[in-house]
Amino acid sequence: MDAIDPHKIENLAKEVIEAARISLEPSASPDQRLCAHQFLEKIKDDLSIAVPCGFFLSGCDKEPPVRHMGLQILEDSIRFHWNDLPHAQKVFIKDNAMLLLRDGTLDILSEQMYIKDKVLKNFYHMLKYYQVSRLIVEMMKREWPQNWPELLEELLRIAVNGETQAELVLFIFLRMAEDVAVLQVVFSTLSCYLEWVSIHFIENHHHKFFSCMCKVISDKNLRQYAIESLLQIVSRKGKPEECKFIMSLFTEEAMQSLFLAANLSVTEPLQDSSYLFLKTLTQVVTTLGSQLCGLCIADQNVIEQKCFIIYLNALLSFTSHPSLTIYSYTNSLWLKLFTNDCIKKNQSLIDIIPSWIRIAYPKILKKGFNSTSDSSTCEYSKLDFDSNEEFQAFFYIVRAETCDTMKQVARIAPELVFTFIEGKMYEVFSVMSESKSDLDSLEIYWEALGNILEKVMTQLALEQSKYIIPKNRIKSLVQKCIEYQIDHYGILSWVLACISGLCCLLPLFSEMTEQILVKLFDVFNNGVAKECRTKSMREIRKHASCLLLKLCKNFPSIFFSSFDFLNQKIGALCEGDCISQGEKSSLIESLLILSNYGFDYQGQQDYIGKILGPWMNEWNGIRENITSTSSLIHFIGLNQPPNDDLEVSENFGVNRAKLFFGVDMIWAVLRRCTTPDNLAIARKGGFILKQIGDETITRNPAACHVLSMLPCIFCLSRSVNGLFQPEVALHFPKQYLHVCRMPEEEKLSFLGKRNKKIDDSTKGPSQKQQNFVRNMPEHLCHVISNCAITLGYEFFQYPHLSDCLIQSTFWNIHLLANFRIRFPCRLMKTLIDYCPIEFYESFLIPLVFHICPIMLNELQSRWAHAGNLDENEDDDDADKEEVVNNMCLYLLTRDYLEVLIALLKEKGGGAVKREKNGYQSMETKADGFEEVMETNDVDVKEQALHQGKVSHIGRLVIKIDSLCETVVMTLLKIISWPDSISRRRAAMPLMLCVQEMDSEHYPHLSEEMVKQIFTGVLYSIHIHGQHSADLYVLIDLAIALYEKLAHRYKECFRNILASIPNVRMDALHAFEDVLRKISDNSLKKPNKQNKQKRDAFRLIVENIIGKSLGEVLKKEVQLSDLRPLSLKARYKPGNLDETNENLNLCALFGASVAE
Repeated sequence: MDAIDPHKIENLAKEVIEAARISLEPSASPDQRLCAHQFLEKIKDDLSIAVPCGFFLSGCDKEPPVRHMGLQILEDSIRFHWNDLPHAQKVFIKDNAMLLLRDGTLDILSEQMYIKDKVLKNFYHMLKYYQVSRLIVEMMKREWPQNWPELLEELLRIAVNGETQAELVLFIFLRMAEDVAVLQVVFSTLSCYLEWVSIHFIENHHHKFFSCMCKVISDKNLRQYAIESLLQIVSRKGKPEECKFIMSLFTEEAMQSLFLAANLSVTEPLQDSSYLFLKTLTQVVTTLGSQLCGLCIADQNVIEQKCFIIYLNALLSFTSHPSLTIYSYTNSLWLKLFTNDCIKKNQSLIDIIPSWIRIAYPKILKKGFNSTSDSSTCEYSKLDFDSNEEFQAFFYIVRAETCDTMKQVARIAPELVFTFIEGKMYEVFSVMSESKSDLDSLEIYWEALGNILEKVMTQLALEQSKYIIPKNRIKSLVQKCIEYQIDHYGILSWVLACISGLCCLLPLFSEMTEQILVKLFDVFNNGVAKECRTKSMREIRKHASCLLLKLCKNFPSIFFSSFDFLNQKIGALCEGDCISQGEKSSLIESLLILSNYGFDYQGQQDYIGKILGPWMNEWNGIRENITSTSSLIHFIGLNQPPNDDLEVSENFGVNRAKLFFGVDMIWAVLRRCTTPDNLAIARKGGFILKQIGDETITRNPAACHVLSMLPCIFCLSRSVNGLFQPEVALHFPKQYLHVCRMPEEEKLSFLGKRNKKIDDSTKGPSQKQQNFVRNMPEHLCHVISNCAITLGYEFFQYPHLSDCLIQSTFWNIHLLANFRIRFPCRLMKTLIDYCPIEFYESFLIPLVFHICPIMLNELQSRWAHAGNLDENEDDDDADKEEVVNNMCLYLLTRDYLEVLIALLKEKGGGAVKREKNGYQSMETKADGFEEVMETNDVDVKEQALHQGKVSHIGRLVIKIDSLCETVVMTLLKIISWPDSISRRRAAMPLMLCVQEMDSEHYPHLSEEMVKQIFTGVLYSIHIHGQHSADLYVLIDLAIALYEKLAHRYKECFRNILASIPNVRMDALHAFEDVLRKISDNSLKKPNKQNKQKRDAFRLIVENIIGKSLGEVLKKEVQLSDLRPLSLKARYKPGNLDETNENLNLCALFGASVAE
């Protein structure tokens, strides 16, 4: 490169040093600091002075901070400007960098760490890189090996010059591995290369690598690094033939090495380091087993029996370790082994099952908490968990997994498992004690049995073809449970759980049904008044009522024979005041389920009327108290501050309970009362309402009673929705101002924090009022939803139904908070799904016409508000509220989008199936706030965009101009809002709208609307294009719109695309050429067609594709592709038909043929 005046470089270096000092000087003004930064960036961008200045500043004679600055300038020059440098300057940089590597640092102990190291911080670690080595690595990524073949020889010559140079060369390889593979923070260069090195290098020399690692893990100082490297290797994924190398660890020598290392760590005093090693070692052992499961699928002969026995015994030893964490690692593997079709038949595994059961069963005993010392697990729990709550949450997960594993074992060895459980039950039957500590300890064993029994018995009921449990043995266990008496409600509750588990085999002892029922009803006859009952008393009563409901639901034909007995017992309990409203509801539901099996419409209708009669009379007496919001407030006590008058508070509590019980009774009737599935039985019993074409419409025996109560439901819904009016809230006492907000425990749930469940009996008046305001709207929506599902035709023909709903359930929804408005949205989807076609125009269209404009306005304003919120870092409560509100807004948007999809898209396979003996849940998994699984196959997304047809109700909606415009505008807004899941979901219904609008059914599609739709999609590409998954969907949507509408509005599309800043017109023409070729069928492969369309369109819009904030001003690191390496071509045998040589093939068939 051209020589530059040394004096000029020296003077410039002084200015760089001064600018660097000012930029780091705390007393410097912002303007001074800005000028210094701008000067430094200017130096870095001027290659003619940056390189010589960088080398000048990095000399050994300079101060360490100055050298650091010089090396940084050189690194930036390579990273951002390497491709712009002439060849001579590249050579100059390379030669001087190698000299710097050889002579430009002090000895290994004298060199400053911030010269050798560049400290960077990430979330977990401080990562140290040698800055001198970074220069070489950045050049290696751009030149090696094609343009720098002699690099390794040069590094070798430098490495032998001294310890500093050897250390730097090693860090060159470390940094290179980290840049090319995954960033590592522990061990050494080896850990980095193990992630991507070819498996053949590991297999070389008879698996010497594994032998070395197995020896090193016995060294206390190196074992953690070695075991982590071993875990990296055994965790590698690949084809079965690529993973067979791990079988070299299934040897007696390797297993002994691993086992010896484990024994050494166990004998040491319990410390974090030794425990961490043991956990990592367990992961190695279990990962080996997981790999073996995969290999067995491809090759059943891969298992060597002798080595497999050694491995299973080693795994069993780890399973017996006191640590719950280590046990959880092994249990996950046992579950895989017991479910693997090949391995579960292996005799060695079957032989070890008894030992596994004996070891695994104690793990489900609720012991080992941090704060106790009742188990050897406690010491390990103190290292793994910060609190008892953390341990308990993890313990429940492990216990559930263990029960699942035991269930799988019951498939392999049913008799063995049943015999073991039977023995454990007789053990606890024989233990009798009266001391509280002994009883509490005994409860732990009953709890373990109660949890595992139902899982195991459910499986044994399915395995009766393999093993039929002797009736006398199962009856003996049931009899023991029935006769078992003890003065401890916690234990008695788990005895009921055991009865529940044993009842999975109820057909084997159906003659004991009445004894079981007597045992359940004995729970309610303790003679203790409601107000004196302890928490354990309330829990066992709830358990008994729920168990009866479960048994009646699972075995209705068996319990129907005891219907009169149940009716008498439950009737007697309900007449008195000894059971709670929840218990009464569960017991009545049991009777309602059994009433379905009389198959007599009139008889069942009369019985339901008898059940509901007392409650309906009670509601008629309180109806005037729910006719308005003001009367409701007075009835439940929201207009009076809480006081010490217990009688007044109790009265308000009773009033709230009456309302809840009434609503829940209707809900229970709708859930439990059904019509027969068999049409012949239905016709015989009088359940047929009418015949419409080929469809038979049945009638529900509960319909007349429920429909007569709908005016009360509508009235209560309107009054409850009125509570959220601002002028109403002004009259609340200050203690009740928060009752309309989200409960605190629900906020914690949204934020992913654990919260203790508060017992209802310990809640104060304000919490109880908040509970009523929070839950009553949801329960009312459930009732209407189940009316649509269960009653069907009878419900939708209710007079003026749409007006009733608009004036009640959907009244004032614009005043509801984000988390509350989700309930009406889910109800709306259910109404759309289950509405018969005859009621579309009379019911659905008016309802949709009312809801859609309101929801568009509300979502627009709420998203605008969310986008304009000022950040307030000093107010944690405000931040928490903002996070929760935003999460609820995301969920609300997704719920309403599902409504629009249900409205527009035709259901696959016809109408929605009417559910029997159940109801459609209005809840979503994990509150719906989980990411949907994304697919990398963008063609699948593109196909989904074109799938589906517009539903009948969708066509009716689109024919109404104002309603169609509202729906389309809503979908356009959704793809512009910052919710990735909603954006991807909204593309399909938007395309359905456009397809229908372009059809003969809708001739009024204007150019202005086309422009608005296409511009909206391009706008979304502009603001959300940084998300690759969204970008693919939006580009596919834009292409689909172009293809669908270009025949009518080609000029409109051209004008829009031509208005994109700096658009390439040749790209636009190329896109049209691609579409033309596809239409001419010259491109026949669909995947290729989609890719070419997508690539061509992306060239048009590349200037408006959105970028993340970090990418907008980011300098591009220059990395150009090197020429391909010249590899030796594989030998390819020639075609025998093309050779002129005599192959003597005829001689194969004898001399006569050859002649």
